[in-house]
Amino acid sequence: MKEIWILTSSFPYGSGEQFLETEIGYWCQLEGVKVTCLPILAKGEIRPVPTNISIDRCIAHNNPSTKILSLFQALFSVIFLREVIWLQQNRACSLHSILLAWRMTATVIRIYTSLKHKRKKTDAESVVCYSYWFDIATYGSALLKQQNLLQKVVTRAHSSDVYQERQKEHYMALKRQFRDKVDKIFAISQASYDYLHKEYAISQDRLTIARLGVRIAQELTPPSPDGKVAIASIAFCTPIKRIDRIIDALAFASEQIGQEIDIDWVHLGGGDLQDELRTYAQKILGKRSKVRFTFMGHLENQEVLRYLKTHSIDVLINTSESEGIPVSIMEAMAHGIPSIAPAVGGIPELVRPEHGWLLSAQPSIEEIACAVCAYDHYKDNQTRQAAKQWIIKHFNAESNYTSFVQQVIDDMKPVAGKE
Repeated sequence: MKEIWILTSSFPYGSGEQFLETEIGYWCQLEGVKVTCLPILAKGEIRPVPTNISIDRCIAHNNPSTKILSLFQALFSVIFLREVIWLQQNRACSLHSILLAWRMTATVIRIYTSLKHKRKKTDAESVVCYSYWFDIATYGSALLKQQNLLQKVVTRAHSSDVYQERQKEHYMALKRQFRDKVDKIFAISQASYDYLHKEYAISQDRLTIARLGVRIAQELTPPSPDGKVAIASIAFCTPIKRIDRIIDALAFASEQIGQEIDIDWVHLGGGDLQDELRTYAQKILGKRSKVRFTFMGHLENQEVLRYLKTHSIDVLINTSESEGIPVSIMEAMAHGIPSIAPAVGGIPELVRPEHGWLLSAQPSIEEIACAVCAYDHYKDNQTRQAAKQWIIKHFNAESNYTSFVQQVIDDMKPVAGKE
């Protein structure tokens, strides 16, 4: 028997890592391979997974005494010592960076210990660890592979686990220590591939691009009728998503468009800033009779897909400060809905002028409003067909995930031993 361990942040628990809801359907098609999901956090409702996919919470169950022990072990760990030396050499030492390195090292040790215990209980001739994020789960797996207890370790690399600028003090703990201990890093975009190679000096023979994918809708979502512009946004209400800029841009656009056009904006997604943003929208947009807005709150992924399918939407708008490859844009385009989005992360690989509007990386309110005013472009059937065709060609779940799964399981051979 061969095994694949898929290490996740929380999937299938909670609501994050939506792409795995689709990807897992391709892992369950493997024959002669046992596939197990191992979440680091196992809180909240559990989502449905195929019956032949196992779930093991061994790295999620850590009692307080285990955490205290790992913190003690981390203080005397070579991993922590090397990280502190690197921080000193690069003049990046601070209370935050040292404490983060300490906590991260302790977590990696806990994950490694749990995985080692699991490995010694299984009789599988070959085990591959696939980490969905290039972070602590990858590092813990890499330590296990150093003892010849794993066939190989592979990881995806998205956005928050790639770009240092998204972290406090621009510090990504431990990544440089483990960059050469992973067999293959699957970047989800050309942008993340280039960043990993340039900023972390990861050799190109360890890097490859494996794009995410979505299912293609059978029918195009229809545009709104004449005299109306229907706009949607899908994001958590957090500062990095800059949703307040959508509000300001819609106010500016309403003045440019004039009184003959109604603007309907719907935001799908909850978060800490939801109430604050709703209040701000009421203040800025509430006095404009031709602009209506609705905050739908948190929706599960299937509910979002249902909304895209059953409502007239002219364009999806994204004003995020940083992105990997946004699932919301992919899913909208798979329904033939064009997108307005900034040129950050992998978005330029997704949004093109022929089927949307690519903003600058730091767009002004006027620039966003100008894009909104091009509503005839988004309603055009040729534009909507082009959006869908781009997804079919580059971000099709069927082709992308089938290819990715095959790359991960290629050359699965027995490891030298388990002792």
